[in-house]
Amino acid sequence: IRPVYADDTELCLQSNMKDSLFSMLKTDQDARHLELKAIDEGATRDSEELLMLMKKTAVIDQKNLIELEGLLSTCGWPKKDVVGIRVSEAAAVLSLHAGKKFWDKYLSMMEAALKQGDLAPDFYGMLIDKMLIEQGKLQRYGTQIDMFTNKMLPIEDETHLNDRRQEIGLTLLGSHPLPQTFILTIPDLPAKPTQSMKSKKTVK
Repeated sequence: IRPVYADDTELCLQSNMKDSLFSMLKTDQDARHLELKAIDEGATRDSEELLMLMKKTAVIDQKNLIELEGLLSTCGWPKKDVVGIRVSEAAAVLSLHAGKKFWDKYLSMMEAALKQGDLAPDFYGMLIDKMLIEQGKLQRYGTQIDMFTNKMLPIEDETHLNDRRQEIGLTLLGSHPLPQTFILTIPDLPAKPTQSMKSKKTVK
């Protein structure tokens, strides 16, 4: 059950914003871990099991989108020096799964958060790459992989990939770039049984 607050001021308090975002993040990640589990167990792109899981994830994403938009339009992007880095990261993960209309509307807010240090370059790079791929274009920063082959999706002007990554503060990749696992530690969320109790792999 999602928390309900008396008014907008109460919603934007540190503890309440944290509760809202972590509640959404848990549903987001639980759904995506089920998809990954199905893929690990051999599900193909068009398997009935995976398609059903993806439909359930889409419903969760839509519910989270409505709540996330309400929070951002009321409170603005979470500032890490006010609410903490984990709360800001939770908003970033949810934003990655919010879809094109959300991205178009809140990209400028997220770019401002990047400049102010309230959005990590990793998330900004992933966001831009997701937007480009959604448009049928090549990714720019080398953050997106094919979940079935674990190979990086095609990159524009790969020769200058590290130059672009450096411009926004991303770590440099080697001459044969491979995607790096992003680990987001959220003590407030229960760890999966198969994962370290100190960290939880976040599905981008």
